[in-house]
Amino acid sequence: MKLNVSDTMPNFSFQTPSQNCMNLKDAVGGKKTIVAFLRYFGCRATQVDLIDFTKGYQKLSDAGAGLLLVLQSDPKLLSQVFKNHPAPFTVAADPEQKLYHELEIAPAETKEILLGESEKWEAKKKRIAKLGLVHGEYEGEELQLPAVFVVDPGLKVLYAYYGKNIADVPGVEELLAVCRD
Repeated sequence: MKLNVSDTMPNFSFQTPSQNCMNLKDAVGGKKTIVAFLRYFGCRATQVDLIDFTKGYQKLSDAGAGLLLVLQSDPKLLSQVFKNHPAPFTVAADPEQKLYHELEIAPAETKEILLGESEKWEAKKKRIAKLGLVHGEYEGEELQLPAVFVVDPGLKVLYAYYGKNIADVPGVEELLAVCRD
């Protein structure tokens, strides 16, 4: 079911890197929450998004918003990734992409569509190089596109965005504006 504004997001269950089982309602915890579906941790574009969300998290938290990041990575791998530097927000592991399928977060049809010809992608590639990010383990759907939602405490969708290419992820400031409305 592709989500639109005013739909109710399903109260799905997921595993965290510490391999605890949670559901969305508990993760939301009574506040507006950004639910971002990215690719997998080894993907350098996802690593940049993770850096951006980590840097911007305090602003989101100060505005009373939460963040749930969904990755197509194995919880055991994520456990190792976040062992020494835990994420300040909730991370969900969906290595079998069940949630992506349920919410119709489709992969790109081709690699050309995935990469796109956008200024955002060119800027992200420059940041990847500048940060010296290295591609990690391949997981998930290699052509996966991102999607970002904002839900209220009752899981009503306030914002729904299905990315058009790998770099098409709304920024923290844009999402912050939605959370403040």
